[in-house]
Amino acid sequence: MVTVIEVVQRKNAKDETFVALILSSGIEMIKSNAGKFYASVRRASVPCTLDYEIAKSMVGQKMPGTIIKKPTKPYPFTTKKGEVIEIDFTYEFTDEVTNIEENVFS
Repeated sequence: MVTVIEVVQRKNAKDETFVALILSSGIEMIKSNAGKFYASVRRASVPCTLDYEIAKSMVGQKMPGTIIKKPTKPYPFTTKKGEVIEIDFTYEFTDEVTNIEENVFS
């Protein structure tokens, strides 16, 4: 399951404004290179045809699906600390159920 956690307005290449839903996965535990665990969630942006006010009413709604890590061409990414790093993946929403828990609880 994913949850709509935010609604944003963005501009496309033609400078046209559109609305996007920000989706969040459930919490997952990730092991760092140092061997320590930390909690994280995956987030993905999905464009929508809803107007901004209607889209805002969707915040908090849960829907079937998951957020997958998808390989991409490497690109620069600025961290919250301002550090520029190169990453070679993105997160993307899919409506395919990918684990046993989602099969059982959907």
